[in-house]
Amino acid sequence: MMEDVKIKFIDECYNEAIELKEGFKKTENKKWNIMTVLLELGVQIGHIFDIKCNNSDVKEPMRNINNLGDEISDVLLQTMYLGYLEDVDFKKNIDFKYSEIDGIVALYGQLVETVMEEESYRFKKERVGFESRLDFINDRILRIYLLTINYAIECNIDVITEFKKMKDNAEEFLKNYEENYRM
Repeated sequence: MMEDVKIKFIDECYNEAIELKEGFKKTENKKWNIMTVLLELGVQIGHIFDIKCNNSDVKEPMRNINNLGDEISDVLLQTMYLGYLEDVDFKKNIDFKYSEIDGIVALYGQLVETVMEEESYRFKKERVGFESRLDFINDRILRIYLLTINYAIECNIDVITEFKKMKDNAEEFLKNYEENYRM
C-alpha cells in the first residue's frame, strides 16, 4: 500500500505542486533559488515539530499551527519543488520504509550541508557510496519525500486529499494576495 501511495501522489500531485510553487513567485520580493527553497522546507519541517511538540515553550505566540495534514502537505510541496530544481526521480525504487518523523531532521541537515558545499559556502567532502554530491542531494530529497509520506500513512493521513486541500487554500490566498496586496 505504501508504494501505491508514493507513486500515486507523484502522479496526481507533482505537477500541481510545481504550478503552485511557480504561482507563489508573485509574492516573493527576491528570486528564489535552491538555498531559499531549502530554508522554506526548514520552516515547514519546523511546523510539523511545532504540532508534534505541542508545548508553549516552543510555540510561537498568536500562530495557530495545528493541522498536521496541511503541514505535511507543505513539506511535500517544498520537497517536490526541490526535486524539480534538482531533477529528482520521485518514482525511483529505493527501499526506504523509515517513518519516524524525527529522522527528517537528520536528512534535512545532510541535505543542507551538501547543498552548501555545492554552492561553495562550505568545503566539499566526499559522500561515500555516491558518485557525486548531486547524487547524494537527490538521494536525500527522495528520502525526505519517502519519510514524509511514510509518516503521513502512519498517522492515517490521506496525503493526496490533504495536499489538494492545501493547494486550494493556497490558490485562494494567491487570488486574495493579487487583489489586496499587490501594489
